[in-house]
Amino acid sequence: MAGAELSRALPTAATGARAESASQWVGKRNVWLDRLAGYLGMTFCVLLIGIPVYWMLIGAVKHMDEIYRVPPTWIPLRPTLSNFPRAWRSAPPRPTCAGSR
Repeated sequence: MAGAELSRALPTAATGARAESASQWVGKRNVWLDRLAGYLGMTFCVLLIGIPVYWMLIGAVKHMDEIYRVPPTWIPLRPTLSNFPRAWRSAPPRPTCAGSR
């Protein structure tokens, strides 16, 4: 009996009936406000992660005097790749496994 009453109360695609809400405000939210909050949150997260990564990458191609300059430069004035061979030469050689020598 309860199943028959439930099936009569629910609209179906076959009958073409639509469910009418009790109030015009039910389910009506400010979609643009939700999207704005979402985009602001995503932008904050991207900047939170992206700025340190960018700073690390530009620091790799700056000269030493430019790295310690105050105020800092966001775009390297004289980019160089000479830091990479110098970093490889200054690192002590280490075995790749504990048992290899």
